[in-house]
Amino acid sequence: MSETHTLPAGLAAGKPLEETVAVVAVPVDTKPEISLPRANTQVPPLLFSPPTLLGRRIRHVLFLLALGISSTNRLREITAPENESQWQDFKSALFSRVGNINVVASLILATTAAFLTTEPGTSIANWLQPMPYVTILAAFCLAFLAVGCGTFLLFVLMDVQANSLRELSHRPWKFTLALTLLALPTLFVGAAGAAGIVGLCGAVWCGDNAVAKAGLTLTVALTAGIVLGFVGTVF
Repeated sequence: MSETHTLPAGLAAGKPLEETVAVVAVPVDTKPEISLPRANTQVPPLLFSPPTLLGRRIRHVLFLLALGISSTNRLREITAPENESQWQDFKSALFSRVGNINVVASLILATTAAFLTTEPGTSIANWLQPMPYVTILAAFCLAFLAVGCGTFLLFVLMDVQANSLRELSHRPWKFTLALTLLALPTLFVGAAGAAGIVGLCGAVWCGDNAVAKAGLTLTVALTAGIVLGFVGTVF
């Protein structure tokens, strides 16, 4: 660093020191500041937020069917590194949930197989007609798919880790596909149950008992009202 000293004009002319003003110019070497790129400390969103209310409702329902929770904040809390014990409890509950769905799907599978391979023992219900037989067959196939998906998930969930789910959650489309895969056993067993009920109702309607048909009509009306009320509450 170089320093340049300039003598005051009054001192050079012999004037008293108190009447002079010293002006010293000291150039300072300045270095350009180098701005380093800052690390991105912003945490990516856990899951994309659909722009519409219907989309958000569907996402919440998907969370409920797949993981049994309805909030992304709850999932973030469960998969946090400091909540290892909570993650283990959640994993065990999810494992038991898929196992129970497999049991229900197996029961539907056995029941529909019995209907498909036997003849009606009474004229109240006739499931050998095309409509009830096809729907019972559809229930059998859906229950079979539910058992297959559930068994596959049981093998996958045995070794799943919280950090894997947390990293996957920052990739919206892959995470949505994973949620759909987790929800498939529930969706299949629900569809199998619905198809079985429709098939049995069709079998009663194909029978020749008026009282059974009246009771069936009342039951279907009450069930439809409950389902519509639930759907209206959720959506």
